[in-house]
Amino acid sequence: MHLSETRFLEFKRMQVLNNENGRLVILERANKTFATPFLNTDYKMFVALATTNSGNVDRGIELFKAIVKENPRRYDGYQFLASIYEQQKKYALAISERLKAKNINPWGADSLLELQKDYLAIGDNESALKIKDEIVNMAPNTEISKSAQALNS
Repeated sequence: MHLSETRFLEFKRMQVLNNENGRLVILERANKTFATPFLNTDYKMFVALATTNSGNVDRGIELFKAIVKENPRRYDGYQFLASIYEQQKKYALAISERLKAKNINPWGADSLLELQKDYLAIGDNESALKIKDEIVNMAPNTEISKSAQALNS
């Protein structure tokens, strides 16, 4: 347990330049930290996000997939994967991950709004309308509800 805490704190404190060499340093340290036995899942999420944000997107995706495989109730892992896929304009993959998150946390209106956008991006207006209705029913008169209604108008 001490080793996992120590490695995570070392990873978190890293000061790395934003260049190719820095990206490789983060990748090396991220792999070492992530593989540490008994590393807390929240720490793994941090490492996966930092890895992705450093430009090591493919490895970040692998780390998020490992997290949800190990802990399938971590809906935020699916949401991070969906966000990455949305940035890559891989909307079918994003929808798949958002639906997994929805199955675990059906009240995540923010994620549902992104799911609605994903459906619209692929031209599935019928599914987008269903998601809009879910958002409006769950969170009437909220900013999210207004945003959902505006998307399908």
